[in-house]
Amino acid sequence: MNAPVSGIGIGESSAVGEHLEIPLVNGGYCARESADCVLQMIADLRSYHRRRMFSHQERFGVPDPFSERALNDLAKAHESATRLIEEASGSRVELSLEPTLKVSVAATPEN
Repeated sequence: MNAPVSGIGIGESSAVGEHLEIPLVNGGYCARESADCVLQMIADLRSYHRRRMFSHQERFGVPDPFSERALNDLAKAHESATRLIEEASGSRVELSLEPTLKVSVAATPEN
């Protein structure tokens, strides 16, 4: 990869509205690295939610509804990403990836 991983420090993050944006990479990735990164992130999230689903099923006897929804969303994201990558590879365009982690903070209602 061409882009170094940035350190996560308060000075490098910017609070915007009610969320925090943390840049994960300084500089970005080239086209092939962008495609690989996107597909790997989706694969890792799918793996996480499959493990979470299995754990929930073992402990409570029912699937985890949050992970079920996430897996459906991730399947759609994988299809969209794959389609975009295939379209880009057959043309003179270049993919670019500038990953930023966005963390939202919201108060939870008191019971």
